[in-house]
Amino acid sequence: ELAMNGAPGGEGTVKALREFNRDHQNDVRGNLVIGQLYLNRFWRTDCVAEFGTALERDPTARGAPEVLPALLEMVGQGKVPALAQRLILKAYGTEALDPIDQAFAEVKNPDFAARLHALRLKIMEVSPAR
Repeated sequence: ELAMNGAPGGEGTVKALREFNRDHQNDVRGNLVIGQLYLNRFWRTDCVAEFGTALERDPTARGAPEVLPALLEMVGQGKVPALAQRLILKAYGTEALDPIDQAFAEVKNPDFAARLHALRLKIMEVSPAR
């Protein structure tokens, strides 16, 4: 809950979550929480890596409500847009189109809009069914 409220968490929290991950191989909640803590710290590369690990270990984690919005936000920020785009393509595919369209309609930054548009085109190229 603290992670979802913007808390960056301490190293003790991350260590405890890593131990949880080790002891509960079939439960990716620890990865999702660590990813959110890293996002709260603005450690975007680490955030994408944790979300990627969660999605790789359990593809149903894509249903976690915080993951796709965070990845879409990172498409427009910092040095991780390509990492976030690849993870969205791999984990969500066409499921991301509506959220991308919604984000595109709300975005004010032209560079961010261009990245969202490019992501949409890549998804359509890979999965032209829609």
